[in-house]
Amino acid sequence: RVRMQEMLNYIATEVHKSHFPLFYPGFDKAAIEIYTGKIKKGYDYLAAKLKNSPYLMGDKFTVADAYAFTVLNWAGMVKVDLSKWPRIQAFQQRVAARPGVQKALLQLAREETWVLGLKSDPQKIKEITAGTNSRSGRSIGPRCHVTPTYRASTSR
Repeated sequence: RVRMQEMLNYIATEVHKSHFPLFYPGFDKAAIEIYTGKIKKGYDYLAAKLKNSPYLMGDKFTVADAYAFTVLNWAGMVKVDLSKWPRIQAFQQRVAARPGVQKALLQLAREETWVLGLKSDPQKIKEITAGTNSRSGRSIGPRCHVTPTYRASTSR
């Protein structure tokens, strides 16, 4: 229990917190480099935790994995290439393949289209799950940077 709290606090204070400032436009190049460096350091730590087990706390999926999955999906939004961390990429694939995660992400995509007034427009759903807005080409949210398995499941 203590180790779980430790991991949740690490994700919150070292990884999540480092992403957040980069969601806002207007940061100068030096600030972006500082926060990107902090993000990479957090990814290094998480990748090391995944060295000998499929999940952060061992062999079983926990709330720490769900939280890490969410935060790690923001990598694309802040322009951090995950290819340096194959363990993190494998972790993201593993978590995204879980039936409950698939169901939640599909529901989120549907709700997003409804909120945007798109109802059930398949092209807009495809754009949302691909992570871009057709007019601006910009990323439109962390839920958009998920695995191809998710994208394929929403393009029906």
